[in-house]
Amino acid sequence: MKSLMLALILALPITAFGDTVNIVLSPGSLSGNPGDTVNFFGTLTNTTSSVLFLNNAQISGLLPSFTGDITPFLSNTPASLAGNQVVTNVGLFDITIPLSIAAGPYVGTFSIFGGPDENANVGIGSAIFTINVNSSIPEPPTFGLTFAALALLGTVRFMRLRRT
Repeated sequence: MKSLMLALILALPITAFGDTVNIVLSPGSLSGNPGDTVNFFGTLTNTTSSVLFLNNAQISGLLPSFTGDITPFLSNTPASLAGNQVVTNVGLFDITIPLSIAAGPYVGTFSIFGGPDENANVGIGSAIFTINVNSSIPEPPTFGLTFAALALLGTVRFMRLRRT
């Protein structure tokens, strides 16, 4: 029993990689209007002394109506990070805000999968991000102000035409 426990303890560092890549989004919160696409950039740091392969990524936690795209991660990040290597200001993912969505903050998670070789698919880092959706419909006071300005301009124009 003791030898089995020792074998499991010795194997643990090889198979468990949780948060060995530190992801710092810059900024971690972006704003946009319905229909906009927001682009997240960040810094990746391998916090171990071993090479880590960056094999895949995933966006989770947002409503299904949001569209996430990890193509920037697949195109911009290196296939692997050397021990303690830092990659700065790299495009990581894009989110398209749905056309029909209420204003407010929406929180999601960006996760990277990989490990010690090109076939590993263990979660090795994650970061939380926020998308602040702006209201796409002007508030009633904005409508009133707009119509008042148009009425004033129309009156001035009419008065000028009448004088000539």
